[in-house]
Amino acid sequence: MALGEAGVTYLYVDVRLSLYAGYRDIAEVFARPLEDLPRREPSLADRLREALRGLGGLEVSLGPPSVRVTFRGRLSLPDLFTRLNDLGEPIVVAVDEAQELRKANWLRFDRLSPTPMTACPT
Repeated sequence: MALGEAGVTYLYVDVRLSLYAGYRDIAEVFARPLEDLPRREPSLADRLREALRGLGGLEVSLGPPSVRVTFRGRLSLPDLFTRLNDLGEPIVVAVDEAQELRKANWLRFDRLSPTPMTACPT
């Protein structure tokens, strides 16, 4: 994968949703890469747990070298991205099969950040 070869810290979000994607479906596609991050980047495990501690809608448990993410209630994706930004190093969020997000027509990704977001061409 190009992200691994580039030497950047990343979350690889594979979006493959059911026809009628609900909130839990969206939460799960973000849970998997959050759980994978400390396995690939063990030095981030403690900082990730601290950054995500107290984030509404999310429960994080750490068992070296893994993180278990459980969603409780409603998670704010902008808050999640802000907390990831607080880790102190850039994290690329790569979304594969992004066209699948159309199925969650109730979710507005254009409002995730107060600053403009740039898409990488594929």
